Amino acid sequence: MTLWLRIGSGPDRAISRRYPDLDLDGTNRWKAPPLRSERTELATTKSGCISRREMATFWEPVPLTQYPTLGLDTDVLLHKPTVFFSLLLFATFRICCLKPRICGLIFVWSPHFPQHFGSTMSATATAQRVFNFSAGPAALPLSVLKEVQDEMLCLPGAGCSLLEMSHRNQMFVDILHDAENSIRSLLGISDDYAVLFLQGGAALQFSMIPANLAKDTGKKANYITTGTWGKKAVVQAKNECDVEVVYDAADSNYNHAPTPSDYNVSDDAAYLYYCSNETIHGVQFHDEPVVPSGVPLICDSSSDILCRPLDVNKYGMIYACAQKNAGPAGVTMVIMRKDLLDRGSKTLPGYMQYKLHADADSEWNTPPTFAIYVLGKVARWLQNDIGGLEAMEKQNREKAELVYSALDGSDGFYAGHATTECRSLMNVTFNLPSDELLAKFIGEAAELNIANLKGHRSVGGIRASIYNAMPVEGAQALASFMNDFAAKNG
Repeated sequence: MTLWLRIGSGPDRAISRRYPDLDLDGTNRWKAPPLRSERTELATTKSGCISRREMATFWEPVPLTQYPTLGLDTDVLLHKPTVFFSLLLFATFRICCLKPRICGLIFVWSPHFPQHFGSTMSATATAQRVFNFSAGPAALPLSVLKEVQDEMLCLPGAGCSLLEMSHRNQMFVDILHDAENSIRSLLGISDDYAVLFLQGGAALQFSMIPANLAKDTGKKANYITTGTWGKKAVVQAKNECDVEVVYDAADSNYNHAPTPSDYNVSDDAAYLYYCSNETIHGVQFHDEPVVPSGVPLICDSSSDILCRPLDVNKYGMIYACAQKNAGPAGVTMVIMRKDLLDRGSKTLPGYMQYKLHADADSEWNTPPTFAIYVLGKVARWLQNDIGGLEAMEKQNREKAELVYSALDGSDGFYAGHATTECRSLMNVTFNLPSDELLAKFIGEAAELNIANLKGHRSVGGIRASIYNAMPVEGAQALASFMNDFAAKNG
């Protein structure tokens, strides 16, 4: 929590008594006080000083960790003291055992709060951000985060925050439709497909898909497993229907994706399911699996959705949890061919029926409003700032080339997990010669603001996730560090 304290504009001796660490520098200007905390922000001129006239608008944030007895956890903003409020607040803080050295305190009404402090604090927060290689929830575009920050307190025209808004409010309905239309535009989705915004993540889809498309049909659901997420899907599908795993890359420790000659899909299969990008193993399909005519192709695209153009018409259904490449955690985007919506039994629990969600415009129950709102902003960022999915793919390939070149150029110091032809554009996975070097690599990278590189516990090593929002500069920084670390420790 931050307490904003105002320095009054009284006589020199009064200010000196209140702030003995303020010094007159001979130019009739007051030097900013010495560092009171590492988070102090000062509204000063380039000289680092403020004049006595400027004292009326001088603010100093002081973290309330210095005043633990207050016990609050939201921001208190103080501004333009009057005698009444000054005495009232001074007495209140005294009761709380708080003994401030300043007696001019009053709550700020937001219209009077100096706007330059918002930008100053935002600039400081931006400077503190690291290159975040987290596998998910993952990095979001900085411009999107700033938009969300600007609109968090009060959505323009709404009179309240989106977090406080009913999902039935027309403003939110418009936000939902805008997100859907942006996704349709990016992927070229026709009216033959429904776009749904659901909850429950992949964990729910593992059961929801076979329950709707294979249960009680007498047909087997076919699965290709190239990593952890495909395996998890199979486990849950077996609770709903008969399952046939037509290809399993377990013998290679999931280091590749199969070619069409490696598997055979039944002509009467209920569907073929696969995960297009296995984040843990860093394995990605670069072409869709081949299926017989009439067999729906189902894809878990959670970690590579929107990273490149996609021919949606080849699929019966695509789903993606937003938190890796399209938004924050909480919303799962489902793109489903409309003729498949009716396959689910009406005896399924309501939330498990795709048809109910489609008929209710993704509002069969209260949808994840905030996550949908951010997802829509990410989609517009891709369209307007990046220039569409072809431009995004070009940038993603550039980032991947930087990191893989460092891996391949290390003379075996780094051992990549995925085979070269199946390497992921999104998740670069590799190991080091020893656990000691691995720990050293992660520690030294963190010192350079290259963060969240540790691989999944089931595989170990390094996993650098270079999703859409990771800037090219982040990949450059990682590649440069990899080269230096290998030269020093190889």
